Amino acid sequence: MVAVVRAIGPRSILGESPIWDSRAGHLTWVDVDSRRLHRWHWANERIESVTTVGRPGSIALTPDPDFIVLASEQRIGLLHWPSGEIIWKLSLPIAHPSVRLNDGRVSPTGDFWVGTMHVPASARTFIGSLYRVHPEWTRDVVLER
Repeated sequence: MVAVVRAIGPRSILGESPIWDSRAGHLTWVDVDSRRLHRWHWANERIESVTTVGRPGSIALTPDPDFIVLASEQRIGLLHWPSGEIIWKLSLPIAHPSVRLNDGRVSPTGDFWVGTMHVPASARTFIGSLYRVHPEWTRDVVLER
């Protein structure tokens, strides 16, 4: 059996955090370095893009398909896809100026788990944290280094 993989655009400088929304039939991902989010619609193959403030690290689905959770730089909020407006909900206490939010996912309990990374990663500076953000926008520091 041969798997057929088709590339979809636009090209990303650093594409990460792809997430499929089966309710709406679209794939959304972040392009960290271009500071954009892209969305590909399965039904008509249309691609939409939204520019963000700062470097997006990760995204997550919400109960409303028009909104996605966005982790960018040191803040977490809700991005309203139709308007591109970001409603910031939480700023994290990231003290080092070269550390930003990176990958994140939603747990089965509905918490958003997100980590940080040092930029540039090639500097081999091992500092960072892992946060658990609850649906009511409170947070716990789970690991810190």
